[in-house]
Amino acid sequence: ISGTVSQREDEEPKLLLNTAQELDAALNSIGEKKAVQKQKVLFIKVEANTADIFQKLRTALAPFRGDNEVRVFFADTRKIAGVPRDMYFNGSASAIRELKYEFGDENVVFK
Repeated sequence: ISGTVSQREDEEPKLLLNTAQELDAALNSIGEKKAVQKQKVLFIKVEANTADIFQKLRTALAPFRGDNEVRVFFADTRKIAGVPRDMYFNGSASAIRELKYEFGDENVVFK
């Protein structure tokens, strides 16, 4: 539903309906728009899967929480792992600069 408010001095305010759409149709159109907007993924390359590196990742990502998935590439095993949802990334340019400084320019890719 969308509309406008009509407010005159001598009358009570009125809500005027401009358009209305069935709820199912509106939700479907929102879902279609979100499907078109593909989320980017942040890849961070590290040497090995250690407790220290996981804590370093958590600390580095904490100020930049968001909706973009983060995947970690372990150079020693050549495997990729996802991180928990609470470590997802916001995608800001300043955050990417910080992460490149922390992990190395060649070890951070956002695509």
